[in-house]
Amino acid sequence: MTAPKYALKPVSLSAFTLNPGLTRRSAFARGAELLTLAALGTAAVRSIRTVRAADAPSGPFGAPFGASSAKSRIGVFCFTWAGSGGEVASEMKRLNPSVTVTRIERAKPYPEEYTPTTEEAKREKAAAEFPELRPTPVSPKDFDVEVIGHPVWGGNLPRPLFTFLREHAEEFRGRRVLHYAMHGGSGLGDTDEDMRALLPGVPFRGVAFYGWGGLRDRDAVGIWMKQEGLL
Repeated sequence: MTAPKYALKPVSLSAFTLNPGLTRRSAFARGAELLTLAALGTAAVRSIRTVRAADAPSGPFGAPFGASSAKSRIGVFCFTWAGSGGEVASEMKRLNPSVTVTRIERAKPYPEEYTPTTEEAKREKAAAEFPELRPTPVSPKDFDVEVIGHPVWGGNLPRPLFTFLREHAEEFRGRRVLHYAMHGGSGLGDTDEDMRALLPGVPFRGVAFYGWGGLRDRDAVGIWMKQEGLL
């Protein structure tokens, strides 16, 4: 199956808000973009690299990640449904105004309600689909550092990320690649494995932020950015 053209949409920080369909729901639903989408499948909890203010990540992972990138062109490409992943992107932009935040969006939006979204995402995953995304001229090749933001759905990357990464695999070569996952207990789940399959031969580093009910520790974002030379 040939993946449709990807879609990236530059957005203002105000665009990263709580999914309106969740405003009528409890705090339980606020975490729906995390492992709450476990209706898609169960992933074993593995060694979890979660950043907290009291537990900063370890040193640089290899030479490419040790160099300072504060003055590099940094592009954050974020897919979010409930909004917690967008909170990290917004905090990155606040801490480093030179960061460019771009939202990845499915051409046909997911439902606003939690249960219909899990059903649709489960169907996409079972069919190994590459859903069409909204078009925009923004591209990863415009940046020196790529940061991919996403929730963990059923232990894996959401299917829109499969479309985006497959379409742009070559553009990630020769650049620093980072990704952050919003989770409710799974850590990165199998998202590193998904990244390796979609970006063969491209080194990257992943980090997990606990985000049940929204981003709990904003200081953790700054700690991570400093560790990665993004500040």
